[in-house]
Amino acid sequence: MIEQGILIIIMEFCDYGDLAYHVQKKKKKKEYFSEEEIMNWFVQICLALDNIHGRKILHRDIKS
Repeated sequence: MIEQGILIIIMEFCDYGDLAYHVQKKKKKKEYFSEEEIMNWFVQICLALDNIHGRKILHRDIKS
């Protein structure tokens, strides 16, 4: 968002940790994410990318 000629970047805070945190947590417990969890995240990421690309917003990279 640009207000008065200033670029404003808004990032959401993850109360329960980011994806990398949860991957490491599962790895330590030798557990796996369910297919439903993974597909839900995948769809959310795809929709988010479609939204920002549709608005011509530039992003650096997507990572866990």
